Amino acid sequence: MSKKGIEIAGNFVFWIITGLVIVTHYSFYNITVQTVNGHDTFITTKDEAIFTKLLALIGISCVLFYANFTLVLSLIHGKKMGSIILKSLLLFVAANFAFNIFQHHIFGIHQKSVSILLSSGIIIFYFTASITYATGKIWIITESKNQKLELEKTQAELHLLRSQLHPHFLFNVLNNLLSMVNQKENPALAAAFERLSGLLRYVVVDTADEKIPIRKEIEFIRNFAELHALRFEKEELDFQLEVLGTHEMLLIEPAIFIPFIENAFKYGVEPEKISIIKVVFDLTDEHKIKFSCINQIHETMQQLKGSGMGIESSKKRLNLVYPHRHHLEINQNGNFEVLLEIEVGKSNTNE
Repeated sequence: MSKKGIEIAGNFVFWIITGLVIVTHYSFYNITVQTVNGHDTFITTKDEAIFTKLLALIGISCVLFYANFTLVLSLIHGKKMGSIILKSLLLFVAANFAFNIFQHHIFGIHQKSVSILLSSGIIIFYFTASITYATGKIWIITESKNQKLELEKTQAELHLLRSQLHPHFLFNVLNNLLSMVNQKENPALAAAFERLSGLLRYVVVDTADEKIPIRKEIEFIRNFAELHALRFEKEELDFQLEVLGTHEMLLIEPAIFIPFIENAFKYGVEPEKISIIKVVFDLTDEHKIKFSCINQIHETMQQLKGSGMGIESSKKRLNLVYPHRHHLEINQNGNFEVLLEIEVGKSNTNE
């Protein structure tokens, strides 16, 4: 059943229960006791006029209930509180006046009447219930709007973070490739362009998806590292990428690991020195990805000024996309170490 259907059913049950309680409790006015064979029997007598008037009172209260509900609910559209309160009180007075006119002038003054205290009490009950109902409805609608706005804000922030992925890296790589153009018969150039093509495809096409298989992320990191390695002599950089397990179709937020790899290359490698970067993806658990990245800390590179926006953006994205489903730990104890665990889903495709 839809939410609207549940609400209508709830209203129907509310009126059935409260109406039955009122008419059965207040329309019996006389109780007599008869003794038959030594046993007392209680006999109640129903006043038809009181019964009819109570039904009419419930009908008037129903009109009051929904008129006042609609009036109070209009607060959500920015109506003035003072005007709403005044109109609401006028509805309350009108309901009491309407019932008194009904029972005295339509039924006549000689029939038994519902007391003013009882009629006012019933009207106050439904009047208060309508205010409570409208207030609850306003709270639910407001909360729903706030959640929608928060979701839109989150999606906008994610879109902004994704749109800022690694433009500086691509620029630097292009400069590196341009410096190789003057070298004759360099087979590395063709391979480098091929890897760059893969990186561009990943950034432009794959990162447009909300989730991608982890194998694409790993392939991007592999190409990323090999292109960065072009700046160094072969013996200067030892980049190790290890993949454990076979769950390569686990779905992950695109480019969530790249800032940590970028950070390792920015501060963990130095020309004319031996540098080691070790990256491990543990995919042995079909519902969890364990990632680690360890690099040396070169004092000379640590003097470089950086904004730290890459890792900070990753932290924000992790909190937005994997709230309470990730654990990030960053340690500096001789080496710079990033440990990240993410609980993820599993792809049903064979991309």
